[in-house]
Amino acid sequence: MIDNFLRFRRAEVLILAVATCLALLDCVIVVVRDVAIDGESYARNAVVAACLVLVGVFYRTTGRSERIAASTICAGGFIWFTMCLAAFNYLLLPAWGMQIDHHLVRLDSYLGYHWPDVVAFGAQNPLLNEAMRWAYLSTLPQFTLLVVLLGLTGRFDDLYEMIAMVTLSASATVTFWAVFPSIGPSALFDLPADVLAVASPIVGPDYGRTLTALLAEGATRIAPDEAKGLVALPSYHTVLACAAVYYCRNLKLLLPVFVVLNVIVVPAVLVHGGHHLVDIAGGVLVFAASVALAKRFAAHRPQIAPAAAVRVAG
Repeated sequence: MIDNFLRFRRAEVLILAVATCLALLDCVIVVVRDVAIDGESYARNAVVAACLVLVGVFYRTTGRSERIAASTICAGGFIWFTMCLAAFNYLLLPAWGMQIDHHLVRLDSYLGYHWPDVVAFGAQNPLLNEAMRWAYLSTLPQFTLLVVLLGLTGRFDDLYEMIAMVTLSASATVTFWAVFPSIGPSALFDLPADVLAVASPIVGPDYGRTLTALLAEGATRIAPDEAKGLVALPSYHTVLACAAVYYCRNLKLLLPVFVVLNVIVVPAVLVHGGHHLVDIAGGVLVFAASVALAKRFAAHRPQIAPAAAVRVAG
């Protein structure tokens, strides 16, 4: 009924419904376990998400602009979903599953991979190291830009498929992590002081020690602005890098930039993300499987007259 009344597309319903279920589950866990949270920050982010969705509903139901409607609803849904899923991930702490990092390190060693060596490589190549740092930090901004551009250029099939893919892949990633938690090799290795000073990995040994404590003891307080990435396998930065290139393929002007950025993201996941090598393979597999499942949500392209077209890119 809501889908018909407000004319939500199926991918929009998916991300909003999953996010709302997560929000309710988060609230139950917070009350039952008496977890301290930054309620003001969560409320502020929720208001932003709700306002974006309502703006989109207004533009759609009044017929003013389907392009603005799709962009704002998907942006609001993405904010709501990521906030609720990140909180849920933290509420799973302390971890009850079997930590698998030592097994992943052993598997990496069979493949000839040793995390301190790749960080040392970053330290020996400072320009590349900084490029990897900024590429690694660009994954979420890239996704946000894609939501806006795909909506404003009327590429609705790509937009809805991407939104469905993110909903499915992120949910699957956190579910897998709940059963088989891993936080990466940064928690298992120390780095020489000179390497650490030059490479300055985003996820370094100090970060790894913080994650180890969270895994064992849980968080004393949960705040959206202070949340750290907990998941090693599968690498969600890899999922987002694959998504950025794949869903940018029809934005011809932006595609070369995204290809270069996300080629750099792959080694950055290792150097600055503190990941096992097998985490990247896991991210690629999650992306591929999620795309295959998400395609069913992409068949809701509204009919827009050619005169209404707004060419933002491509």
